Amino acid sequence: MKCLHAFHLSTYGDLVTWNRASSHWSWRAVNGPKALEGALNTLALPHDTAVPLLPGQAWHFASDKFLAGSSTITEILFTNLSPTAWGYSLTVLYRHWHLLASATSPPTGTILRNPSRPQVYHGSMATYDWFPEIFGTLDTCATLLTLVTSHGQSTPPGAIPGDLSSLAALPLTVEIYRSVPFLPPSYVGHPGPAINLTLPAPLVSLSPSRGRTSSTSI
Repeated sequence: MKCLHAFHLSTYGDLVTWNRASSHWSWRAVNGPKALEGALNTLALPHDTAVPLLPGQAWHFASDKFLAGSSTITEILFTNLSPTAWGYSLTVLYRHWHLLASATSPPTGTILRNPSRPQVYHGSMATYDWFPEIFGTLDTCATLLTLVTSHGQSTPPGAIPGDLSSLAALPLTVEIYRSVPFLPPSYVGHPGPAINLTLPAPLVSLSPSRGRTSSTSI
């Protein structure tokens, strides 16, 4: 188990990938013990597809049109839900990284430098409000990235990667250690490291009334 944590294989979401061609979850190849891969292949995957927005995630979105890439990566640093008179208010702290060139899916080993200052979304927890505000797009061709601290060089194959990028560390140089096709986040998860893909329905407000939203830099 200690070995798995060293390679940042701590949650269910670290072990699966979304098969865009056939629209189902698959176990992905992992850089870990062979016994783990063998065990995973014997387990059935659920069909539920709700994905939460959680701190520690980094997302890249591109259009599903041919060769329509994007250079923006959004790292989620903090999420919080607070009760209000009209429901729940969502606060998300995030920042942007930029690739040197647009890509449909960022390659692993890429070094990213000089992120934007952290920004804050505060408003409705409805997905149709926070998703475009935070990610700046409605594209649904999503890639879930694992960002680790870096000294400017890619992690050699089989070597232990750097620590996960986080709000506590706020590194200014990171490496894309993992890049996996995924479904885009569809609801706001509770603060914590676990990624749960099996909730039966997105936990979002479906009311037509929208709360006030704001996005600021800090």
